[in-house]
This record gives sequence, structure tokens and C-alpha cells, in this order.
Amino acid sequence: MNLQKFEIIKRYFKLFALSVFFLIKCNFLFAQHDLNDSTKVYEYWSKRGVIEVVYAYMNDYITTVMDPSLPKKKIKECTKETNGLKEYEKQFISPLEKIEINELSSKLYEVSSFLKNNNWSGAEKNVLQPLLINLREKNKLNNDFFSTLKPAGNEKSTVIPGYSNKMNNWNKTVEKILSGYNEDLKKLKPENDTGNNSQGTSETTNTFIGDKVPNLPSPENQNWIFVSLLCFLFFLIGIFICYFMIKSSIYSLLDDDKKTYKKSVSKSLFSFLSILRLLKKRMDEYKNKVTELESKIEKLEKKSIPENDSISINNEDTINAEKKQVNDENPAKPIELSKDGGNESESFFSIPENDGRFIIDKGEQTNDGSKYYKIVYRTNSGEGDLFYISGQQDKRAINRLDSYLKPVCDIDNITNYESASKIELLEKGRVIKNADSWVIDTNHKVKIKLV
Repeated sequence: MNLQKFEIIKRYFKLFALSVFFLIKCNFLFAQHDLNDSTKVYEYWSKRGVIEVVYAYMNDYITTVMDPSLPKKKIKECTKETNGLKEYEKQFISPLEKIEINELSSKLYEVSSFLKNNNWSGAEKNVLQPLLINLREKNKLNNDFFSTLKPAGNEKSTVIPGYSNKMNNWNKTVEKILSGYNEDLKKLKPENDTGNNSQGTSETTNTFIGDKVPNLPSPENQNWIFVSLLCFLFFLIGIFICYFMIKSSIYSLLDDDKKTYKKSVSKSLFSFLSILRLLKKRMDEYKNKVTELESKIEKLEKKSIPENDSISINNEDTINAEKKQVNDENPAKPIELSKDGGNESESFFSIPENDGRFIIDKGEQTNDGSKYYKIVYRTNSGEGDLFYISGQQDKRAINRLDSYLKPVCDIDNITNYESASKIELLEKGRVIKNADSWVIDTNHKVKIKLV
């Protein structure tokens, strides 16, 4: 059991750790940078833009010169460039969402040396340096900011000699940078939006260099997304905790038999519920078997009494003695039967069903000494009188009063059941015939007293 509890605690700890990790990742994803004026907004997005468009150019270059549709002579081997691209992504692109302006500046200064040392000296010269000039001069952050020329001549920085650069990655990245820049400007106070400043709140055009790329959606306000994810996460955590608690509680009750029961049901996420249904079914089966066995034991006990025993009498004498006993104990309450006519009949029963019924087919015309109840009725009547038969089996009935007595009897002094050994009939009950059963009238149960 201790090992089982340890495994349960271990599961909960893993779930908690996973939830914390998810929250941290969400925080990085939806965190807002501390950009409280237009100068910081410009500084952040212009520096980030330079880093990202250089990466976009590197991707466009490899895609262009390694295009399978090109003639074999023009396709280049770019193993070193590809390795440099992957390292650039690792050092400069992946950390972007987590760093602030100060760290961003230090990252930008490292880009030049990295490109030179990783087979991208052409990108450093033709793409990075012109962008850094625009950054130092604080040119407006718009499409023109990224439309630079190579230092030698009037050729655009993104042109790859001998190839057609479609600039798909470049255009998508420029659009993303400008969209983020303009969104952060909108969040500033109104006074920061009036007038033109040195950085320029640019008029962003939708014109792209090369092929046009559809505008990428940019979230206007991401706070609600984080809150929604947070609520959803806690909702899931609550479901999982309830699931594991219920499952663990059920399995803990089974103890060593858990494996046996699990093999008896189909495997699924909610197999423990199938085990519950199986347990209920078997419990009902065992309950019926116990009732049948108790009835058989009573019959065997009665048959085992010696014939010469003074308490052993024939069935007819037993019936007459029981009738006399009922009349002697209740002189003021004679048996009253329905006056509908017909012959008077008697049926003897052992114990009632749990709902207070006596199944007619289980009744017998004579008492073999193991019966607890007698029903007296007329053949043409749908009603009868119910009597409890006192005798040496009273102690057994008292010990099992929930199934033997309570369904059809009102017990006058039930608190004395532990010390009682006999049952005294105080008042007969009434039963009503319903299909194949005699059903107790709940308003007229047999009244008995434990003595």
C-alpha cells in the first residue's frame, strides 16, 4: 500500500510540474515587453527586425540556390551555410521572445562577427551593414527601412547574382516586424501618438519587394488569450485530479485483487467504472446465493432433529398448535378475513423478499417447522391476513431482522434486539394479491415485540 501511495503522489507531482512548465511557456509566449514610449518601441522593433530579416535572407538564399528545379550546374552545395543557418537560429532567433531591449542590443552586436565566421560573409556585407546604417540614422521603420542597396553599386541587397530570389521569407518577416511595431505604438498613451518624432510613426504601405505575400494576422490584445489558457489549464488540472482521486480510491479498496478484476473487464480510460459494475453484479449474485443457502440450512437443521425428541411433532399437530397460539396471544383480535366467499386456505412461507413480497409459488400448504410466516385467505379474495409464526427459530430471525422481519413487520421494541431471544405477535398484518405475489400492505404490517 505504501508503494501504491508513492506512485499516486508521483503522478500528481508530474502533473503539477507539467502544469507549471506550460504556464511558464505561455508567459513567454504572451508576455508584453515594457515599451512605454515611442523611442523604446522603435529601438526594440528596429533591432529585432535587423536580426530577423538577416535570418530570413539566409533562408531565402539556401532555398533559391538549392532549388531542385534549377539546372544541375546551378544547384549549389550549401552544407556549411546550412550549418551556419542552424547555429544562427539557435543563438539569435530562438531567444528573441524572452529577451528585453538591453539584451537585444548586445545580441545585435554579435551578429556581424558570427556571419563572418560561419560562411555568411556576403550576407554580413550586403544585407547586415546597410541595415545597421539605417538603424544608426534612425530612419523610419517602414518598408523603405528594409529596402537597402549593396555597398558597391545600386543593386538591391537581396539580389542573388544569377538566381531569381522570390524573397518569401524576407517579405513575411518584414510584414511581421512592421505589424508588431505599429501594434505597440497603438498601445501607447494618446500624447505619444501625436506629432512626428525622429523615429517616425511610419505610414506602412502594403507594397512588397518581389512576389506579394498575404498579410499575416497580428493579435491586437493578447492578454485575454493568456487568461483563457490559464482558466482552461486549471479546469483540466481539476478534471485530472478528480479522475486520479476516484480511480485511486476504487483501486485501493480492491487491494491485491486489483489485477484480477482488471483482467475481467475491457481496458479503457474508465475501466475502473466497469469494475464497479462487475462488483455490483457479483454482490447481487452472492446475496441471492446466501439467502438460498440459509433457507436450505434451516431445512436441514429441522430434519436432523431425532424423531423421538420431545419437541418433534407431526406437521398437523404443529399447525394446530400455531393456530391455538395465535388465538391465545390475541384473544381480543380474532382473525378477520374478507367476506367475499370461497374456501379458507393457508400458505406457509420462509422469509419475504426485500420489497415485502411473498412469491406465491414459494408457499407451501403445510409447515415443516422452518417457516416464519403464514397467510390465511379465501380463494375468491384478493386479500389475506399475515401472521408471524413464533417458535424455536425466533433467535435466527432476530439475528437477521433486516431480511427476515423488517420488510413486513413493525417491531415494537427494536432496541432490545441484542438481548431478545423470542418474538411475540401483537397484531396480524394484511397482504394484497398482486400477480404472482402476496404484497404487504405498508399501512398494515405485522406488529411484533422482541422479548
